[in-house]
Amino acid sequence: MISWAILCGYAIAIVVYVATPGLHSGSYSFQPNLALLPFASGLSSGSWLMSLAASLIVVVGNKRAVYVGLAIMMAVHLSLRLDKRWSQGIFARLVIVGVTAPVIAIAFGAAVSLLTSWMSLYVSVPTVVDRFTLHPTFNHGLDATRAEGNLDLGLKRGEATVDTMVRLTSARSVEVYTVWNMVNRSPGQALFGHGFGSEFTVSYISPNDYEPVRFVRDQADLAPVQVALTSGLPAAVIFTVMLCGMVAVIFARIGSVAGTGLTIALFSIGSLLDTLLGFHATNPVCWIALGIASRLLLPEFSLGSFGHAQEQRRLQENA
Repeated sequence: MISWAILCGYAIAIVVYVATPGLHSGSYSFQPNLALLPFASGLSSGSWLMSLAASLIVVVGNKRAVYVGLAIMMAVHLSLRLDKRWSQGIFARLVIVGVTAPVIAIAFGAAVSLLTSWMSLYVSVPTVVDRFTLHPTFNHGLDATRAEGNLDLGLKRGEATVDTMVRLTSARSVEVYTVWNMVNRSPGQALFGHGFGSEFTVSYISPNDYEPVRFVRDQADLAPVQVALTSGLPAAVIFTVMLCGMVAVIFARIGSVAGTGLTIALFSIGSLLDTLLGFHATNPVCWIALGIASRLLLPEFSLGSFGHAQEQRRLQENA
């Protein structure tokens, strides 16, 4: 029911997106990360119609991390099917995912490119595949504008000179530099951060229209950067290691679950990259799914399991 509700909500968002050309800026996104849940549900239940609908949402949703997560989920599901047939180990499954995930992403992207080129005769809608490029996308780099020195000195006409890292990371590299300079001012700020409600200013040349961008943010897109800003560098390292470690253990033990458990586990694996690069800190679905997956596949780290084990030990001692 949740998966179908997500599909219906995103269907409305796609209609609004297609009907509003002003939203086709090359960077706009209606956050299609929740579409990974019906995609995982379709894989685990064998409903290819649901998986196909969710894939369409991810393609139009314009988020590269979600698109890569979708390819990883499909590769994990393929590795599970192969593992059931030939009973291979975790290392072999990891190799299969590492090899097939890029192939799936490239093949799916090529199919989407062919389809959109045919559809361009009727309607032109950018997709996430168009964003996997380091080349200028605004007017093919011609008549681009760039700022030299201080932003107040004005703009000069010329070829695009957008920083490659800014284009590749969608300006997340600017967040890293800015927050690092903030927390690196003193040992206390590096250890404990600036607290919740902290703000920082980003300033860069937009890879979309080559105009200078400068605004104040109160939350970074990169999860480690946001945690470092609010709580310090040690907390950022601990958070990142724990999150990636939990997902790694879920991947290692995913073969022991089926049905809804498999859906939640696949969704948690596919959401990792978007969580790290997009940090939807207030999105409860992703964190609830991670909690359910860890309860199923990481019982030794569950407080409930710990209390149950203590109770069992006490009963045995009394007996």
